Amino acid sequence: MLTNHLTLNLAKTKEIVFKRPMRARCFHLPPAIDSIEQLDYNRRKLLGVLFQSNFKMDVHVQNILIQCTQRMYLIKLLKHQGLPQQQLTVITHSIVSRILYALPAWGGFLRYGIVLVL
Repeated sequence: MLTNHLTLNLAKTKEIVFKRPMRARCFHLPPAIDSIEQLDYNRRKLLGVLFQSNFKMDVHVQNILIQCTQRMYLIKLLKHQGLPQQQLTVITHSIVSRILYALPAWGGFLRYGIVLVL
């Protein structure tokens, strides 16, 4: 840390250890770094993306699908109530942006492609 002139706020710094799914049975956590809490969680949210310690992204994808389904239902209700097309388009773009947010970080883990029909 001193070499790079980096100062860490130890009160806010956490450590999460990622492991390969195949070796989960024989995996032992490395010793914790002094003054830094080591998290032993199965999943952790970082900048809006749910990371899992086994490198899978299925929880994050499920979370996004649930949110998008709820928002699509909202659009259906708003359209039925007579909301103008321009406002519906704005709301639809917010759904698309939610799907695309951090896609390079988690998109490679998808088993199936995402198809958007607008």
